[in-house]
Amino acid sequence: MCAKVAEARSPPRRAVLASETMNRAFLIIAIPAAVVATLYLLVARYLHAQLKWLPFVGAGVAFVIAVGSVHWYRRRKARPRSG
Repeated sequence: MCAKVAEARSPPRRAVLASETMNRAFLIIAIPAAVVATLYLLVARYLHAQLKWLPFVGAGVAFVIAVGSVHWYRRRKARPRSG
């Protein structure tokens, strides 16, 4: 009698949602950017450089507006069209 050899099967893959891809892409950009900005501020403080806070606040506001507009655009595009 011969026993059947069990084939190794990989578990079924689930579909990756577009929002999960967006979240990963956001983290891939946001985490290194936050680390670089923190190190920049620490080095500037160590060198006793006088930094203005307005450019940092402006860049933060622009970043939040950009993320919000992309989120709004993607949600608007995903809605089913009526008519």
